[in-house]
Amino acid sequence: MQMKISAKNLGALSGKDFCERCFWISTHEKLPYQIFPGIFSSIDIYTKYIVESYFDKEAELPVWLSNIGHITRIFKTTKELLSITGKGNQKFSVDYKNITLTGIPDAVFENDDKKIIIIDYKTARYTEGQDSMMPIYNTQLNAYAYITEKLGIGIIEKLYLVYFEPPESKIFAKIANKYTTKQGFEMPFFPKIHEIKKDTKTIEKLMDKAYEIYVKTMPPKMAKNCKNCTKLDSICSRI
Repeated sequence: MQMKISAKNLGALSGKDFCERCFWISTHEKLPYQIFPGIFSSIDIYTKYIVESYFDKEAELPVWLSNIGHITRIFKTTKELLSITGKGNQKFSVDYKNITLTGIPDAVFENDDKKIIIIDYKTARYTEGQDSMMPIYNTQLNAYAYITEKLGIGIIEKLYLVYFEPPESKIFAKIANKYTTKQGFEMPFFPKIHEIKKDTKTIEKLMDKAYEIYVKTMPPKMAKNCKNCTKLDSICSRI
């Protein structure tokens, strides 16, 4: 029985509140409360093009990304990235036992040493509450690194989360006039860079765990105090 799982969904297994039942259901059926607003994806794509356009013009990263180090190349497409392997139309995925791991990073850079840097953009304010998400993001980025290295694209040197934070409400009045135009209005975003420790050794263990849950014929028991399972059971009880 073959299982296909994305780097993002694999990250769920590292979550503080991970629930095997939710994971089993999500791998068999798409749940309604998993829908994610498309606007955030659009902003992340826009961020990608902002960085790429600046690099094309200046041959360097914007100053607000300079902490990442000196970059000599940005891979703009998956096809360009895979061309390094010389394996034609291979997909950006790898097979491990009965699992296909997929997932395309937001940004892949090459530095002076021909080593790879992987970036994941987040349109969100970084708060203490985000600490609970870090294990999930850690796995997601390391899964990207795992795929990249297994495909023979290169050695991963650094992994980064780059948060693009909207302004705080207390300065809305101050910036409103500056960013109001005839076409509408603009909103500035302020980047915060967080380095993620590379640890691809855990990825295969997590894939084994994911497959073990996936092949169960019945949903596992819910995790203690799982909010999603509680909501789902509440809905089912009314039918």
